[in-house]
Amino acid sequence: MTTTLIYLLESGICLLTFYLLFKLLISKDTFFSVNRTYLLSTGIISFMIPMFNYSAPLVEEPIYSFPFETIVVSVGNIEKTVENDFSYWEIIAIIYLTGLSIFLIRFIIQLLQIYSLIRKNGINKIDGYKIVFSDGKFSPFSFFNIIFLDNSFEYNSRTSQILVHEKVHIDKKHTLDILLFELITIVQWFNPIIWYYKSALKELHEYQADEGVIAMGFDKINYQKLILEQISGAGLFKMAHNFNYLSIKRRLTMLTKSRTRKLAILKLLMVIPLSLILAISFACSENEDVSFLWDDIHDSSSNKIARDSFPDFPGGWSARAKYFANTIHTPDEFIKRGIPGKVTVRFDVMKDGSIQNARVAQSVEMGKEWKRGELGFGCDEIALKAIKNMPKWKPAYYNGKAVDMTMTEIFLFGDDKMKQEWNEFYRNQPNWIESRSYGSSMPEFPGGRSKMIDYLSSNLKYPEQSRKEGTQGTVEVDFTIEPDGKISNARIAKSISKELDEEALRVVSSMPKWKNETSNKAEMKVPVQFKLQDEKSKVKSASVPSTKNVRVDQIDEMPQMDIQKFIKNFKYPEEARKQGIQGTVMLRVLVGPDGKTSTIEVVSTDNEQLNESAIATMKNTTFTPGKNLGKNVSAWVTVPVKFKLQDKEK
Repeated sequence: MTTTLIYLLESGICLLTFYLLFKLLISKDTFFSVNRTYLLSTGIISFMIPMFNYSAPLVEEPIYSFPFETIVVSVGNIEKTVENDFSYWEIIAIIYLTGLSIFLIRFIIQLLQIYSLIRKNGINKIDGYKIVFSDGKFSPFSFFNIIFLDNSFEYNSRTSQILVHEKVHIDKKHTLDILLFELITIVQWFNPIIWYYKSALKELHEYQADEGVIAMGFDKINYQKLILEQISGAGLFKMAHNFNYLSIKRRLTMLTKSRTRKLAILKLLMVIPLSLILAISFACSENEDVSFLWDDIHDSSSNKIARDSFPDFPGGWSARAKYFANTIHTPDEFIKRGIPGKVTVRFDVMKDGSIQNARVAQSVEMGKEWKRGELGFGCDEIALKAIKNMPKWKPAYYNGKAVDMTMTEIFLFGDDKMKQEWNEFYRNQPNWIESRSYGSSMPEFPGGRSKMIDYLSSNLKYPEQSRKEGTQGTVEVDFTIEPDGKISNARIAKSISKELDEEALRVVSSMPKWKNETSNKAEMKVPVQFKLQDEKSKVKSASVPSTKNVRVDQIDEMPQMDIQKFIKNFKYPEEARKQGIQGTVMLRVLVGPDGKTSTIEVVSTDNEQLNESAIATMKNTTFTPGKNLGKNVSAWVTVPVKFKLQDKEK
């Protein structure tokens, strides 16, 4: 609905722009037919322009990936879901739909009124005119090819001008114009410009009808007097053409006005560039260049990992950590607040290794949600300065060529006590996956990240049983780096199967000593992906799709999901409930720029009976789309859905 409301707003802006052009430059000209065409065409064009969606050609559309918090779905919390949780957009949508319904009912009532007049009084044919005579005092009007007159109407040489006037309306099919704009008014009822638009169109109809009467040879002065005599009649039917419905003064003025010079018609050409400007403003979405693509797949046949290199700080992770330890300090004013916080800075590592386009993407205070924008108290300026003053990096490489790539650094601000509080607070939070170390530098695999990936790829062996059964997926392994660099306490953070878990643990545990220049332990996490090359293989635990042709990048705002609504729309599988089946289904969902889900895949599941319900509910879920540099982008989100029965139902 959000997309629809934005579309209506954009079409309203188009109507406003075209109407202002008409009012300022065109409305006083005597090109009545041309002006009528202008109003009709721009009224339609205003609804077409926002529909255009041009995107600059890309190597591949950037798609981003984020983990989502676990959604716990139980019988209890389904029943207790809050029913009146309306967003601002939903409230606006309700107001809009209410107005639309009112004006639609009004439109139908007016049609029924005209139909009732015809049915009640019948149609008379006089001098070739179809006329309906009715009780009540109202101004003559026409609707399609029928003229409506009150019973007091007397036909003579003077009043015949009224019939000629209405006949012009009929011949020029003005009723079709009015019906079109009545429908547009129903859709744009909230927009005051549409009412002016409709009024201007009806006024042009009257100018055309007046012009037609004079063209038939009637005296202009007598006709003007006749117009003034009709002022007392009431205009009952707003969709019909009442004889005196519009401003009498403007009609009389236009009857005596000199014809506009033909060259003035060239002003209408301004509608062409104006339409192009509006189309570009609303519909041309300029995408970022996809500058770095990579694939990190474990090949079951060759035990190789196909990939290109990431940008590297000169000297590696350890040197980078030392650099930031010397350049990042927490302002005293921020320390006085006593609440630690983080700042996310995005920057581009160019082909020549230089740093450009550094900007604060988001920030967060301990215990709060991430927000777009700055942390404040000078922290953002310190982080930006540190990024901008970095030495040249070793650039990223793809297909043997240096390429641009966007990188992200996250800085924690606070004194030692505040940082300790931060780490303790988030130590057990499942959504915060990060290394935890209290020293000034980060442990590093010998040779850096790329060497670690080489090590894992060359030492991993696909278990034969898993290969036969088609089991694949990503195993996440947590481990501890001791002060001397040894690997200890490797454990499974996310399981796929016994065989794959054991192989991932074996390889991680056998890694050589890391460089650890601190005197502290550090907690680390590494994902180990197993993927079979045969796409037709039976998959017991569906794999996370590879990031091939996917931009490895971060975005300013990840997609947001209304978890309460998800739960409210959710149905616990009846068979699973009867059998007491519980567990977690891990979904990987592609959220488009419009917030709709286009691809939903099962990453892992505790029981296949739960999959269908999780997928069906996710299909009907609309997200707030992810944003990057102010534009909506496609993004993958990983959503764990936990099925949980109440104790009495287990």
